[in-house]
Amino acid sequence: MNKRWGSLLILAGLALLPIALQSGIASLKTMVSGNAILQVRKQPRVIASLEFMDRNGMPVRLSDFNGRHVLLNVWATWCRPCRKEMPALDRLKPIFEREPHITVVALSVDVAGFEQLQAFYDTYDLKNLALYRGNEQTVMGILAVGGLPTTLLLDHQGQEVGRLIGPTEWDAPDVIASLNAIHGQH
Repeated sequence: MNKRWGSLLILAGLALLPIALQSGIASLKTMVSGNAILQVRKQPRVIASLEFMDRNGMPVRLSDFNGRHVLLNVWATWCRPCRKEMPALDRLKPIFEREPHITVVALSVDVAGFEQLQAFYDTYDLKNLALYRGNEQTVMGILAVGGLPTTLLLDHQGQEVGRLIGPTEWDAPDVIASLNAIHGQH
């Protein structure tokens, strides 16, 4: 019985391979030392104009970050995996600020106001990430996000070059090395 299930799983994986390749994913390798890593696109994907708000209610455009690579994490306070990964994402931000080549942006799609988001940041002792909030339908539609958390790596022109659906330990050495490697290629 176990051999049969194993064979079926292998066949299912092989059947899905062409779909994955057609979606523009260059690498199907998703784990390094147990940590999920970004899947790299064969061709960068153009991202439509996206606007969201900073903690002061001022509009911010994704294009405001052009000229730098952006690790854009889409999350919400109600998302359990998001809550788990936010402290690691917060620790990652100053690591990349020492060598300013990747900007870390955490974009909440909560309906909650900035007071509630700040309370979340206080609860999880998040001190490095700026507070940004966007409309859930707009953000998820423009970025083609189907679930949370989803993280995109954007190149210096604002095009998507990598994506991870689900959480990871962002400040783990293997994840940082994979981000640096992807950054070096784009």
